[in-house]
Amino acid sequence: DVFLKRLFAVSITSSGNPPTFSLTPEGRLTARNADISGNVNANSGTLNNVTINENCRVLGKLSANQIEG
Repeated sequence: DVFLKRLFAVSITSSGNPPTFSLTPEGRLTARNADISGNVNANSGTLNNVTINENCRVLGKLSANQIEG
Protein backbone atom coordinates (compact mmCIF):
# COMPACT_ATOMS: atom_id res chain seq x y z
CA ASP A 1 0.00 0.00 0.00
CA VAL A 2 1.17 3.50 -0.84
CA PHE A 3 -0.25 6.77 0.47
CA LEU A 4 0.56 9.82 -1.62
CA LYS A 5 -0.37 13.36 -0.71
CA ARG A 6 0.56 14.60 -4.21
CA LEU A 7 1.56 12.88 -7.42
CA PHE A 8 3.13 14.67 -10.37
CA ALA A 9 3.18 12.64 -13.58
CA VAL A 10 2.86 13.24 -17.31
CA SER A 11 0.12 10.62 -17.39
CA ILE A 12 -1.13 7.68 -15.34
CA THR A 13 -1.90 4.41 -17.10
CA SER A 14 -2.69 0.99 -15.65
CA SER A 15 -1.05 -2.15 -16.92
CA GLY A 16 -2.86 -4.43 -19.33
CA ASN A 17 -3.55 -4.34 -23.03
CA PRO A 18 -5.65 -2.30 -23.47
CA PRO A 19 -5.20 -0.50 -20.15
CA THR A 20 -8.24 -0.42 -17.86
CA PHE A 21 -7.47 3.08 -16.57
CA SER A 22 -5.68 6.15 -17.86
CA LEU A 23 -5.54 9.84 -16.98
CA THR A 24 -3.87 12.41 -19.22
CA PRO A 25 -2.52 15.88 -18.28
CA GLU A 26 -5.48 17.39 -20.17
CA GLY A 27 -7.85 15.67 -17.74
CA ARG A 28 -9.09 12.92 -20.06
CA LEU A 29 -10.08 9.96 -17.90
CA THR A 30 -10.62 6.55 -19.47
CA ALA A 31 -11.78 3.68 -17.28
CA ARG A 32 -13.46 0.32 -17.82
CA ASN A 33 -15.90 -1.16 -15.29
CA ALA A 34 -15.95 2.13 -13.35
CA ASP A 35 -18.50 3.02 -10.68
CA ILE A 36 -18.82 6.81 -10.70
CA SER A 37 -21.01 8.68 -8.24
CA GLY A 38 -21.86 12.29 -7.55
CA ASN A 39 -22.65 15.06 -10.01
CA VAL A 40 -21.73 14.17 -13.60
CA ASN A 41 -21.65 16.95 -16.21
CA ALA A 42 -21.21 16.09 -19.89
CA ASN A 43 -21.62 17.99 -23.14
CA SER A 44 -21.97 14.95 -25.37
CA GLY A 45 -21.75 11.19 -25.33
CA THR A 46 -23.70 7.97 -25.41
CA LEU A 47 -25.37 6.01 -22.61
CA ASN A 48 -26.46 2.43 -23.17
CA ASN A 49 -28.94 0.43 -21.09
CA VAL A 50 -29.57 3.21 -18.55
CA THR A 51 -32.11 3.22 -15.72
CA ILE A 52 -33.48 6.52 -14.37
CA ASN A 53 -34.74 5.70 -10.87
CA GLU A 54 -36.45 9.02 -10.17
CA ASN A 55 -38.17 11.81 -12.09
CA CYS A 56 -36.26 13.65 -14.78
CA ARG A 57 -36.76 16.80 -16.80
CA VAL A 58 -35.77 17.18 -20.45
CA LEU A 59 -35.03 20.82 -21.27
CA GLY A 60 -34.17 20.25 -24.93
CA LYS A 61 -35.56 18.24 -27.81
CA LEU A 62 -36.38 14.57 -27.18
CA SER A 63 -36.18 12.07 -30.04
CA ALA A 64 -37.11 8.41 -29.62
CA ASN A 65 -37.34 5.39 -31.89
CA GLN A 66 -39.47 3.39 -29.44
CA ILE A 67 -41.40 4.24 -26.29
CA GLU A 68 -43.02 1.56 -24.13
CA GLY A 69 -45.22 1.84 -21.08
